[in-house]
Amino acid sequence: MTKEIRLWLSKPEIHNIDWTTIYIGGGTPSLLEADELSDIISELPLTNVQEFTIEANPENISERWVSSILPLGINRVSIGIQSLADNELKIVGRNHSSIQAIKALQILRLAGVNNISADLIYGLPGQTLDSWERSLNTIMDFRPEHLSAYSLSYEPGTRLYAQRETGKIFETEDDIICQMFEMLTEKTLDHGYEHYEISNFGLPGRHSMHNSSYWTFSPYLGIGAAAHGYIDGIRFANPWNIRKYIDSITHGQIIADKEILTANDIYNEYVMTALRTTSGIVYDRLMQLTGDAMAERLKSSASKLINSGLLENTIHGVRIPQNKWLVSDAIIRDLMV
Repeated sequence: MTKEIRLWLSKPEIHNIDWTTIYIGGGTPSLLEADELSDIISELPLTNVQEFTIEANPENISERWVSSILPLGINRVSIGIQSLADNELKIVGRNHSSIQAIKALQILRLAGVNNISADLIYGLPGQTLDSWERSLNTIMDFRPEHLSAYSLSYEPGTRLYAQRETGKIFETEDDIICQMFEMLTEKTLDHGYEHYEISNFGLPGRHSMHNSSYWTFSPYLGIGAAAHGYIDGIRFANPWNIRKYIDSITHGQIIADKEILTANDIYNEYVMTALRTTSGIVYDRLMQLTGDAMAERLKSSASKLINSGLLENTIHGVRIPQNKWLVSDAIIRDLMV
């Protein structure tokens, strides 16, 4: 991985980017020893980095681990809690317990970590409104600076998908999902969080800078097997096959697949991501990305949805009203080309 970082940064178009966020994730980076993590970080362009996040599983968080990462410049920890009900965690195959998750949050706070992002999932098999409320209440007691909460999706090829198909587990009904989402938005609002993207909530000034770069089509670079990046209209994808990835880097070659995005591709992806946020679509940004013609097309298509209350005007563009976020997929589809 360190060699891949060097290979990328040797390219002027990569080296000259003003990198402001770093995110170490995509698995279990909390399993890395301090010296392994230090070796990786020593290769990264840290000069202008403002937000440096590492993902961690609750069962891997200890006083020793936290004390080893803070001197490396990491200033944000994203912890995958998912639920604080043990039966729900067991069903989705998580290795930690609710007690371990709570202990991990305590360790982070006592160590002085003042930028914590917690991940939760609703719509889990066996989850009830009461258990969801208990998880939310406990998390709110710790007041993490950021919260990501996702509705469970069943992806083909996963264990959960197979269990659902064979009747071993049952999908949560849509009306319960809606009630869980409403409970989530009400409780976060009551605790001072800003609901700035469908699945993301932050205390004022604590929105995820890294995630926001995806939504605004800023450049990002992915390092490691199966990692993705985006630079100036070109998407990069490293091989999924770990042996193939290691062999190429060992021989001093980056063999990432390249996809040159068309104006239509960029338009669709910007519309899809921007309309998931409170900022919505910014017309000037859309024109920068795709040109005047595509922006005018969007304005024309949006006018009908504004009249029906599915979109609303902002100072700089349009957005989906928050009370329509649960049907955002259908609204976004109407605007895509």
